[in-house]
Amino acid sequence: MRASSVLPVVLATVGRVAAQDAPTTGELGDAEIVVGNPPGLVYEAVLPDEPFFAGVAIEGNVKGSIIATSAPDGVGVEFKVQFSNLPKEGGPFSYHIHSAPVPEDGNCTAARAHLDPYIRGQAIPCDDSRPETCEVGDLSGKHGLIDSAEDPYEATYLDPYSSLIEGQGAFFGNRSFVFHFGSNLTRITCANFELKNSGTPLPPPHSDNCTTSTASDTYPQPTTPPTQSEGSDVSSQVSGGALPTGSIPEPSSTSSLEPIQTAGAATAAVPFAILGAAILAGVFGM
Repeated sequence: MRASSVLPVVLATVGRVAAQDAPTTGELGDAEIVVGNPPGLVYEAVLPDEPFFAGVAIEGNVKGSIIATSAPDGVGVEFKVQFSNLPKEGGPFSYHIHSAPVPEDGNCTAARAHLDPYIRGQAIPCDDSRPETCEVGDLSGKHGLIDSAEDPYEATYLDPYSSLIEGQGAFFGNRSFVFHFGSNLTRITCANFELKNSGTPLPPPHSDNCTTSTASDTYPQPTTPPTQSEGSDVSSQVSGGALPTGSIPEPSSTSSLEPIQTAGAATAAVPFAILGAAILAGVFGM
């Protein structure tokens, strides 16, 4: 075989090996860390009493639940996972968040595929050393599969790529999780997430030394009129220019400006009139 015909085969083989060694990520890139998850939110999914897959060799169903709580700082979600009554064969078992809820008839197939907003796919297994390259819903791929010997199984971990913010692609509060056989991914059982705690309510606006009124449009009124400083305009101190109670109004245009003589003033003027008449009489011989 000539070298010219061998070279393309070698290059193609090297390319395939390099592609396998390269980290797999989604068509939309690596998963982003979720920030701003509302504080105090709690979702829970509890497995039913009967399995979806009738061929599982256990009495009843796998028992267990997943409790998801928003992280205290809002970054990612804290998961508490509990499973027991595991099958003796078919492990290690996997579990994933799926993109759709389970219908009332319990059909786990209706839960559709894994939650995968970055379109990563599940053909190549998740690399737990690079969790940002995995499907968002592949919890066991990122945080560990379950062996039959680990019965009961419990785990608590933080997944920074999961969201409790409605409307985001990584939000799973309206979705489900499925528990699988590890060997062939047969769906053994499944459950929907349900809201258990709606979170911490926002505190009321802070105010110092204020009393809350039952009427939103009612404001406390002053018991005394504002103090008018020397040379100030009273009307500028009161809303609308109205004068406060006790103020002396300016005279109106119809008010008389002539002084009003009081009785005391008239009495005081009488002696001066008599004295004047006596002086005139003496001068003119009256």
